[in-house]
Amino acid sequence: VGNNNAMGWVGSASIPAGVDSMGTVSIFATDIYNQQAAFIGTLTIDTTPPDIPTIAATYTVRDGWLVYGTATGAVEVKLRQDNNNVSLGTAILSVDGAFRFTLGTVAGSITVHAISIDQAGNRTPSDPLNIPAPMWLSAKLPPLIATMLDVRGMANQPLGTISGKLVYGTISAALSMAVGKGVTVGNNNAMGWVGSASIPAGVDSMGTV
Repeated sequence: VGNNNAMGWVGSASIPAGVDSMGTVSIFATDIYNQQAAFIGTLTIDTTPPDIPTIAATYTVRDGWLVYGTATGAVEVKLRQDNNNVSLGTAILSVDGAFRFTLGTVAGSITVHAISIDQAGNRTPSDPLNIPAPMWLSAKLPPLIATMLDVRGMANQPLGTISGKLVYGTISAALSMAVGKGVTVGNNNAMGWVGSASIPAGVDSMGTV
């Protein structure tokens, strides 16, 4: 501090949770020459954590996963991945306490928490939120069919919608689709599906499903 005789010092004290008050810090010291000095300062004590933040997620084809929510009484929110405790970023809150993180596409299923942090540094985690693994779709096609196409497959995630079509020559025929056939592939979320279409007699062609 510009003085060769200067000596740094630190002091610490634990404060119980729930304290919201003004505090006074008093420091008294005596040097090796028996000179005495004091420092007295005031500060604000706030050990009350912010409210539990809300957290949700939605997926879009353009941006991938978007995690969002509201953190009341906080100044920032951190997003953490629990299975390896990795920080996924920090968001500054809007005036109404809203926050958002763009995760994009995840490599596999992960669980995340939003950590609400107030001005004093108190932290409150959100409830856990699961981000599912990327979706895949599989099917088993018969090599040769007659007047009825019956195709079956599965998806690794619960399906919201599913559609399909059969194209042969200049004809495009919509498949009649059904889901939830109880297919199990070692994943509780896996969902089976079937699709079918009738084909008129006399067709001899390659087809694409």
